[in-house]
Amino acid sequence: MNKWPMTYMLAERVALRRPMPPGSFTIDETNDYFGIRLLDPKTKQRFIAKGVVPQGLIGLWFNGHSEKGYECVILKRYLPEFDFQGEHYYHGYTFRTDNPLQYIWNWLSGHAYRYGLWDRWTQGQFNKRGLTRQDRIQVLRLFVNETAKNDGFHVSMFGLMELLYTRRWFRHPEGDTTNNYYELVLKSLADSGDLEVADHGLRYTLKPQGLTTVASYELEERRHHDNIKQQSRLGLLTLATYYAPGGAAPAQPSVSASR
Repeated sequence: MNKWPMTYMLAERVALRRPMPPGSFTIDETNDYFGIRLLDPKTKQRFIAKGVVPQGLIGLWFNGHSEKGYECVILKRYLPEFDFQGEHYYHGYTFRTDNPLQYIWNWLSGHAYRYGLWDRWTQGQFNKRGLTRQDRIQVLRLFVNETAKNDGFHVSMFGLMELLYTRRWFRHPEGDTTNNYYELVLKSLADSGDLEVADHGLRYTLKPQGLTTVASYELEERRHHDNIKQQSRLGLLTLATYYAPGGAAPAQPSVSASR
């Protein structure tokens, strides 16, 4: 979409309906705040909009992340030269937009409200299903498969839960107990030398021993299945031999004639 000066100013008028409070605030289920930042694409310096004046947008200009903000006005004709960063903190969700027209449309169409309804319904459906747990070897297989795709693969406890169940696990009734279970599984795999743990449990990576463990397990699994198949074939062969022509006939019960 094209960016016109007036769209920047209209977007800021939308943000002024529910401006973010001064200082820091907690993103929770009661928030409904708007905010707009402009970013200089060359210097990466940022401007936080605080209002609209006839000349353009008024706000605070920051030369760096640790620098103090200076009040200034960005003239209307220069607004399209800046990258737009619109934010809407709504009931625990964060919506970000990089275009002022989209920002305005999201507000007009009630995008945040509609998304919240859809997300709550989807979470409710997800919560009706149990979180089926993977056993120790299945978790180790996941590490093998992911490391085969990316040799730098590493994951935290929460990252593993997201891989297995998506981010919706966090609001599932069984989320805490399932998290505790996988924490034990990861510690067990680390103690056995299959995984390496670093950064106080924030990084689990596959060790060569883990690949050997999976290969040995799969070999034993194939042998077990082969034994079952062989026993099934022997059973079928015995039945076929028993009922084949010329084979031993099944014993007939004796009947005594009564007089």
